[in-house]
Amino acid sequence: SRPALGNALVRLFALSIIVFPLLVVLPFNLPWVIVSTRRKRYFVEDDGVRMTWGVLYRSRVSVLFDRIDTAFQAQRALNKLFSNGRVTIMTAGTSRPDLVLDDLHEFVQF
Repeated sequence: SRPALGNALVRLFALSIIVFPLLVVLPFNLPWVIVSTRRKRYFVEDDGVRMTWGVLYRSRVSVLFDRIDTAFQAQRALNKLFSNGRVTIMTAGTSRPDLVLDDLHEFVQF
């Protein structure tokens, strides 16, 4: 699945209004935000979870199911508006998240 485009656009507009000089570059940032959000994908496969992203360079992160130690779900105010959420996946032996799935529509089922 893809992350929600609405979240990225609202964040961009809010940041542009708060920081006035960014309002000038909004026409240039808007296509970049749309394309980069559309290029981000989440895959749940038989053996694990995979995330791919990137416009100019494609990157990929995979986490196997047997390595997952904890999965956190969160839903902020903007996520509630668009009915999506965030899933943070941690594996054993690490102190920082290995995979963060932002603006995921099916975050509860995940």
